[in-house]
Amino acid sequence: GALGIGTLAGVSNTKLHVYGQGNVRSVLQSSNDHVSMDLKSNTNAQSNLNFWDGSTHHWILRQQANIEAGALQFRSNVQDEISFLFTHSGSLEFGVNQPNQSISGSSSSTGSFGSVHVADKIGIGTTAPAGDSALNLYSAIIH
Repeated sequence: GALGIGTLAGVSNTKLHVYGQGNVRSVLQSSNDHVSMDLKSNTNAQSNLNFWDGSTHHWILRQQANIEAGALQFRSNVQDEISFLFTHSGSLEFGVNQPNQSISGSSSSTGSFGSVHVADKIGIGTTAPAGDSALNLYSAIIH
């Protein structure tokens, strides 16, 4: 069965449909403890939170068991691609399966941040700068 609140017209494959005019809000509230909402799917299926603008489906927040061991995806429904991927190991991947995606710290998207401030040493080409020098360059070719 299905439950409609504020509507008699159901939406296909929908168990709960809440409809109203103006600002429609749903609230879960506890007077003295935590509140949670669980999205629970079958094994190897998806749990989705979909974002719409009228009849246009824009974004999906998805957990899918068979993608990166259940990593959390923020997907563009327009491009049908993963925009951000949050893994259980704590990494964040941008533009998964989208070539030429980047992060920029400047307003012109050049990738230049203007300055670098460090507390101790800078290592280029090494993860362990050594010696008394504040700057260590390790490379066969330096331009």
